Amino acid sequence: VNAIMKMFELTQRLGPMHQALPANGWIRFSDEPQYAGLPRYQLGTIRGGMTREMHESPNLTPDFCTAVLNVRATPDRSVSSAREDIENVLASMRDEDPQFSYEVHTVRALAGFEAPAGSYLVDAVSSAYVDIFGRAPEVGPLPPFVLMGSDSGQMQSAGMSHGALIGPGKFSSSLADEY
Repeated sequence: VNAIMKMFELTQRLGPMHQALPANGWIRFSDEPQYAGLPRYQLGTIRGGMTREMHESPNLTPDFCTAVLNVRATPDRSVSSAREDIENVLASMRDEDPQFSYEVHTVRALAGFEAPAGSYLVDAVSSAYVDIFGRAPEVGPLPPFVLMGSDSGQMQSAGMSHGALIGPGKFSSSLADEY
């Protein structure tokens, strides 16, 4: 089993990177207007043909390949559900090729964040913005901001149901020309 080719097959099954994934695909999500642009993924790192211990090896069939995927799911989905969705794709690959084996590890998990409708905190921040700038701010999941990672999901998971992300300018990540 050529591990590098299996990783290539996985990326083919997951679909195009840096693009919103279609409904009824490999990842479960709520297809709601406020989640425009999500879910998506990118392959950030791949190492293959170097054994599990990452030693250089002679030109043999690559027996091990490691990849780091950055999956951006909709805020209503848990990190574990996205992991399960990837494992389902890998399991179907194993069903087709019983010699294929795989391992999945979560490297970093950032929970999604979504302020509740009518959030008093969003209203307070918006009011302060109007006081300072003399105009209403854009409010809501603003692309590409909706793709950013922050501590807000962990804070919400810990019980802080209200929150707002506000910043000085455009943020783009996992997109062309990111900055």
